[in-house]
Amino acid sequence: METPTQDTIDLTQTNIHSISKSHNRYSSGWALAENEKNNQKEPWKRITKQIRSLLENMFHAGTVDNKNKISGEEMYGELLKRAQRGEFDQNDIPKVSTINNWIAMFSRKWKQNMARLSLEGSETPGTSK
Repeated sequence: METPTQDTIDLTQTNIHSISKSHNRYSSGWALAENEKNNQKEPWKRITKQIRSLLENMFHAGTVDNKNKISGEEMYGELLKRAQRGEFDQNDIPKVSTINNWIAMFSRKWKQNMARLSLEGSETPGTSK
């Protein structure tokens, strides 16, 4: 019988238990289309104009005075109070994660607009500093 070299693997000494565990992990249907989370997505729901306007007002109140700055969770709570008063349907209120994403997007656009206005103001002929 030939002696094994460093390049050969002796399969008689391989732990079969570890091979069967990895086989079970990958053969249990993890990649099947019906198990994908993408098939279970909820339909997109747009933020209504009324709620967007309220979110903008809450955002700008925090911009004017840092003491009035509120988080997405606090905005959600304020929207919930208004829905309970009957100002709009409670089903129209976006999730907290959606509000947080909206804040990030709106803040970025607002900062870009302020920077653009600042540059336009400084480039106007006849202005002096």
